[in-house]
Amino acid sequence: MRCFWLVLALFLSCFVAVAQAIPMESLSEPESAAGLPVTDAEATTADAEAASDAAGEDTVAAEAPLVVDPDDILRQSLPLDIATSDYYALLNWVRSLDLDETGSAAELRQRLYQHFDVTAPAAAAAASRTIAIESADETEFFSGSDDGASYIRLSGNVALLVTDEVSGATHSVKADEIIYNRDANQMIARGHIFYERANQGSTDIFMGDVLTIDLDDWSGIFVDGRNTKGGDSEAQFVFEANEIIRRSETVMVFRDGVISSAGSDESNFTIRADRIWILGGKEWAISNATLYVGELPVLYIPFFYYPGQEIVFHPVFGFRDIEGRFVQTTTYLVGAKPPKEETISLFNLVEGDDGYVRRVEGIFLQNTEERQTATNADVIKVFADLYANLGGHAGILASLATLGPLESLRGQLSLGYSRSVFKLADGSYSPFVIHNDFDSSWNIVDYFGVELPVRLLADLAFNARLGPFAFSTALAFLSDPWVSRDFMQRSEDMDWLSFLRQPAVDSPPGKRTTFVQRLDARATFSLPELSPWLTTLSLSSLQTALTWLSKPLPSPTDATELVLFRASPTNEFFVPDTWSVLNASLALGGRLLEYPPSPRPRTPAAPTEQTAPDTAPAAAPTLSPDEPLTDWPALLLPWDSLDGAETPPPADLDTNLLEPDFHPDGALAAAALINRKPFTAALSWRLNPTFKWDTRFITAAWLEPADVDWSVLYELQNLSLTGGTNLALTVFDNLLSTTIDLSGSTAYQARPRYTEDTAYVSAALLAAWRLQDAQYRRDSLSGNLTMTSSPLQDFWLLAPTALTWKLQAALYDYRYLEMASGLPVYESLLPEWTEERIKVNSLQLDLVVRPFDYQQTLTIQASLPPVLESYSLSLASRWPYGSLAFQTGLRHLTADATIYTWNPVVATLILGQTPWPVLTSTFNWDIEAERPTNLNLALTWNGLRGNLRFAYDKAYQLDADEGWVAQTEAFQAADLAIYFNHVFRLPPLWFDRIQFSSTVTAEARQSFLRFSTSSLSLNLSFSFKIFEFLELTFSSVSYNSSMWRYYSDLFVLPAEFGNLEPINPIVDILNGFRFFDADDSLRRASLFKLKSLSLDLVHYMEDWNLTFNLTATPYLNTEIQNYEFRTTFTVKLAWLAVPEIKTEVQRTGEVYTW
Repeated sequence: MRCFWLVLALFLSCFVAVAQAIPMESLSEPESAAGLPVTDAEATTADAEAASDAAGEDTVAAEAPLVVDPDDILRQSLPLDIATSDYYALLNWVRSLDLDETGSAAELRQRLYQHFDVTAPAAAAAASRTIAIESADETEFFSGSDDGASYIRLSGNVALLVTDEVSGATHSVKADEIIYNRDANQMIARGHIFYERANQGSTDIFMGDVLTIDLDDWSGIFVDGRNTKGGDSEAQFVFEANEIIRRSETVMVFRDGVISSAGSDESNFTIRADRIWILGGKEWAISNATLYVGELPVLYIPFFYYPGQEIVFHPVFGFRDIEGRFVQTTTYLVGAKPPKEETISLFNLVEGDDGYVRRVEGIFLQNTEERQTATNADVIKVFADLYANLGGHAGILASLATLGPLESLRGQLSLGYSRSVFKLADGSYSPFVIHNDFDSSWNIVDYFGVELPVRLLADLAFNARLGPFAFSTALAFLSDPWVSRDFMQRSEDMDWLSFLRQPAVDSPPGKRTTFVQRLDARATFSLPELSPWLTTLSLSSLQTALTWLSKPLPSPTDATELVLFRASPTNEFFVPDTWSVLNASLALGGRLLEYPPSPRPRTPAAPTEQTAPDTAPAAAPTLSPDEPLTDWPALLLPWDSLDGAETPPPADLDTNLLEPDFHPDGALAAAALINRKPFTAALSWRLNPTFKWDTRFITAAWLEPADVDWSVLYELQNLSLTGGTNLALTVFDNLLSTTIDLSGSTAYQARPRYTEDTAYVSAALLAAWRLQDAQYRRDSLSGNLTMTSSPLQDFWLLAPTALTWKLQAALYDYRYLEMASGLPVYESLLPEWTEERIKVNSLQLDLVVRPFDYQQTLTIQASLPPVLESYSLSLASRWPYGSLAFQTGLRHLTADATIYTWNPVVATLILGQTPWPVLTSTFNWDIEAERPTNLNLALTWNGLRGNLRFAYDKAYQLDADEGWVAQTEAFQAADLAIYFNHVFRLPPLWFDRIQFSSTVTAEARQSFLRFSTSSLSLNLSFSFKIFEFLELTFSSVSYNSSMWRYYSDLFVLPAEFGNLEPINPIVDILNGFRFFDADDSLRRASLFKLKSLSLDLVHYMEDWNLTFNLTATPYLNTEIQNYEFRTTFTVKLAWLAVPEIKTEVQRTGEVYTW
């Protein structure tokens, strides 16, 4: 027994020695089960651990540093062996080498790297793709017998989710069985496959039986597959094929493929093709394809290619009547064309992404894998166009957001080479007519004496800022008025639908008869050193502008040349008309006096070494015998700041205690009195000088461009100056406030230069100019005085009560009087207490009380002499469910009147509140005539509105011989109007799929002054709708111009009319709709006359909408002097897959329109 223990002890000693010499490594297989992710990085780590196993087995313990051959496999595996060892293996390793055992695993690894003089292996890259096993009934790991690759087999309700961190795409795969080859990074799925790929708003769905896919580039093969493509757009399409080959994330090939619309088991349209290529970037192609509507083939397409990638010069083809066939090209040198909104929905088979950097490959702009990091607003593009009839056009356009001091820059230069286009007798256009011997008449432009066969359009505009100055300019030049119409109707997006629809009628040609070249400057200066005396100093405008006008060339006398002349777009030219040499205006202002002065921020003292820390309390101020008490701060409320700035009370302070809804007395206002400033004064000034200098040219003398010599017709200069001062005084805030405003202005105008050529300046014209200049000269000074007192401002209940006096007077005027001996005579007017010089002299008292926050206001206003006297009284009262307004007054009609005339009394009463009935009444009483003049009663409730009006007016009596005879004026009922509108909806039926609704709109009017003036209009609409199947709407508009016949016994009729019995309104209305009776006498006798009748039927057929419309309106047939119905029948068929393609058949009478 003792021997046994000795042998066991010896064995254990040997085992410990061997264990200390051999580093222990953790051999672990990457865990993979349902719900645990397996990443590429983990797979790499598992391989590294396996390698470290082999290396660990061959490691030999040694006390001294290991010396090995550099080519030895052991030394090559040492860095990876150290990197993959765990903490305990590293601890045993350094212990066996008699190295320091302290520190973390990273420190131990670094110690071993230094000991063996090896370099740590490069860190593995972060995992860019994660494979998560969401569900699987069984999981199996095995190795291939042939290639030895590592496989993972998942079976039974398998669901995988693959997330690509680089592209942001997610791939979801569901199948009966999935085999994952870890070495080749490939996946094979079998049975009930559902594969969904989502990436930035677009979704692809595949369904099939067998799927083989490479996870590196997402290429693969689907057998018996079905693919649904769609995204943010409404149009989604389904692709089916016997075999779907996916070569990358964006490139797919369908063999024996079918394209149909998504959302329907039996699509109403399909495209069947031998090959379908989806090439990414909205690019696709089909070959040997047939378009089926239902099961009916309607179009064979041998091959079609839609270039999703834009061509670098963006060609656009089209046709216009005048220009003929044309091609327009635009090439961007800087920037990119805005994304195109495709007009044909079927072309959006593939969702594209425009957020990538593009490069030029051949003639296409190809998306790269690099995303755009920022949008560049700068654009520089060149364009070249060719027109079959007109000619050619080329140019360049630049639009830059910033360029040095320029905040924006936009410039364009276009050159056109064109010929005249003539309108033929049949309405078409051609450049070849008999007048030019069927040869081209190329347009020649005269540029002020230099003739060139080039038409020009130039434009330059920019905004710049330099210090306080801001500049803007707009410089344009056109060779003729028609150059914009001929060459600037351009597009950069091809509209393929334009070849399918009927060409639209050209809009009337636009003619540009003027353009302006201008340069503006503005500036705002900040001068804090001069504040507050000068607070505003700005250059409001500093502008020079040249205005050009179009002018026709002299017409030739020869008839043939006249035809050519009229067809030429260059038969007019531009001439300078007016040059605004200088237009400048300044704005200055400031404060001359302010009491008390505005508080200025205090400058804190510089800290010293003896400065107490922030937590030390501030030292209390000490009073010096020589320091005046006025320099000490006054008592402050807890929420007031030391610098005088107003701050709100604390948030937790109960504001109801400060401002209750009702104040019985002024006891609670004592706190407010503390904040009142006893006296404030502010005196401000303003000054606005303006100078304008214009030059007008003799455009009448320039018959041709060569005649333009810039000769001056006249120069006009005017100077105006406005300014004023404003003095504002307050005593205890609004207890008494006074505002005195003085405003002055002066204006002067002269023509220092004008032509002496009597052919252009006659004596009468010169006299008119002198009169205009004399009338422009004027000086004025006016004053405004406003005094307001709110003595009850501290009593919340009566606080808005105020007394206001306003006085506005003309203090001085220097104005034109007349012309004497060719010279102007002026007069000076001084202040006078007269109606002419005193503009306003009014006194207004507002007595306001607001119990429970409902304001009641009584206003007394008086206009006092010397202005025309008037006195008014108004009352405005509000309460929870109504309001009352009342006003009247008296006045002098003329200045010399001694008797006052009363204004009518106007009273308005409103009772009620929505959604309940609301009654509004307005009553007018003429005090002078002592009679009412108008009473209007209106009642409104939801869709019902009634209005009854009384007026002092004449009624009319019907006489068999004399007709309508006016009666004596009296206050009586004038008319009654009733309006009704309501929509009736029945509860939905059949699982909310069937719905009935009806709309009734009726309006009745009856005059009590002339009973025959009455009418009734009735609009009826009935709708029946079956969800996503049918919608039927019937509507009619009827009108009765003799509604009084329904109650004719209420009126006094002449005896000649006999006993006119009232007509039953319900029977009469029904008779008006007897359209299908063989005997239409009842319908003709009905007072209700049909104005229009329409029937609309819409049949929804998933991919198609079929619409029927029948409209009937009566019209007077002048040949038989009888009314007949004009019917219009319309049938419209629209294809929802391509909503732009639709057909419509319309019949109006005997006229058919397709």
